[in-house]
Amino acid sequence: MEDDTWDDVAWGALPGWGPSFAPGHVEDDIEWLDSLPSHMRPFAAAFDRASYNNVWWMFAVWHAVLGVILRKQRTRVGGVEIDARVPVLLIGRSGTGKTRGVNLGTGLLQEAHHFAGPMGLGDPYQVSHVTSVTDASLVGWVNWRRATKRDVEAGDARTPGDPIAAVEPGALSWLHLLHVDEAGFVWNRSENAPNLRAILNQTFDADNSIGKLLRGMSPLVKDQLAFRSETSLIAEVTDALAPRFAHLLEGFFQRLLISARPPPTKEEARVNRQREVWINRAEPRRRRAWDEEREGVVLFLEETSKRYSQPVEWDFSQVEDNILAEVAKVESELAFPSPSFQAVVGGFTARLSDRIRRLALHHCAARTLKEPLDNLHPRRVVDFDDVQLASLVAVECLRSFLKYAYAAVPDPEAGARRAIRSRAADDRRSPPA
Repeated sequence: MEDDTWDDVAWGALPGWGPSFAPGHVEDDIEWLDSLPSHMRPFAAAFDRASYNNVWWMFAVWHAVLGVILRKQRTRVGGVEIDARVPVLLIGRSGTGKTRGVNLGTGLLQEAHHFAGPMGLGDPYQVSHVTSVTDASLVGWVNWRRATKRDVEAGDARTPGDPIAAVEPGALSWLHLLHVDEAGFVWNRSENAPNLRAILNQTFDADNSIGKLLRGMSPLVKDQLAFRSETSLIAEVTDALAPRFAHLLEGFFQRLLISARPPPTKEEARVNRQREVWINRAEPRRRRAWDEEREGVVLFLEETSKRYSQPVEWDFSQVEDNILAEVAKVESELAFPSPSFQAVVGGFTARLSDRIRRLALHHCAARTLKEPLDNLHPRRVVDFDDVQLASLVAVECLRSFLKYAYAAVPDPEAGARRAIRSRAADDRRSPPA
């Protein structure tokens, strides 16, 4: 923490961040696609054309999108229900492809339609792209107007012209996915930023109830605005903005799937430029194939929405030991010299099993998409392969973020030691009284 910089972190030492998961190919026969489940390959190929050499961001965006589709699915852990939503935070240098990759994923989601029961496909998924948010825009606000004769007849006002307050629920009451580009509220030190994080943190709980007290504004205003939210989040932030140590202790960040991308090397930047030129040249002759690939992803999302439109029982009994073993392995491997930062690690690993479960549920849902469900007792069994890929993604994203945070966040213990040394030096220089 104290002497590290972002560029000094040994990113090449990360397991999985090597040749097999760092495509440097100019052609489109991407070797690492073969290691993915078949349902992910069309999306991964399209993502790599939009955001080159960002495989972990691909996983994160895919799970954020699939989490919206499966948002009504829940599993119980220790008596507490968790749902299948996966809110995501992407950290990386400007120009590395964060927004392009996210726009691909959210665009595919917006092309899909969610299942509406006997009526078939319903409305498109609601996605909002913003650069800033407020608690009013998220939760709601009071909209004042003058009463009309019709309001008086309905009993909503005494006389025409009286002020009437209509409570307008915010975006979290209807939005499926919130995409915040350059999300300043993530690391922002403004007075309202912690409140925004607290609101979103509450949103990500399965049994959430988003509320806002309006009492005292007027006797004509309801005391409270409250609703349940199914909104998920994709936020982006540049690595030029560093978090504070206190951020790392907040539940908001511990609930996110965070992927921090190291700055691209000169060779990676060169290959990326070559690949972009190749894609631009190939686009006219491959447009139809790429459009069909995109349509296939949208069809998969709609089929998934239809298959899992009702809650399903997700059986983790065969993989409970595997999940616990993965968490124990990570806890033993993630060792940092700073005791204070090690406490941060503990906060994130404490929620790691929940994250693995969510991602494994996604893989199980996709793997068994074509299998019928019992109408009376719909049930899916999560297997070892589901957990293995989920663990790979969850652990590698966690490692990338902790390495970034360890390099970027000042160590409070080191700062205290420097302050003590500074005071001691001042005392030695001061003349005796």
